Amino acid sequence: MVVQDVVNGVDAWTFAQAATVPVAFLTAYYGLHHLADLKPGESVLIHAATGGVGQGALQLAQHLNTTVYAEARRTEWPVLAVPGLTQGVRPPPR
Repeated sequence: MVVQDVVNGVDAWTFAQAATVPVAFLTAYYGLHHLADLKPGESVLIHAATGGVGQGALQLAQHLNTTVYAEARRTEWPVLAVPGLTQGVRPPPR
């Protein structure tokens, strides 16, 4: 299996773009695992869930079988329409 089998459009990425993927996931992992000590069955609220670290945190939290709540700008809500997301948290109107 090659990376192209896993990620669509990776051929168009620059080296710098591709290099950010593990950094985002490692940051999310460090926050959820080492700092929060997130365990299966717990709940987590992920702020800025549509960014790189937020997307990594969503996937890692879902992998841990946690209840996931996510927050994002109204214009980014469609990105949060992913299976397993418990509820989108909507910020108050400004």
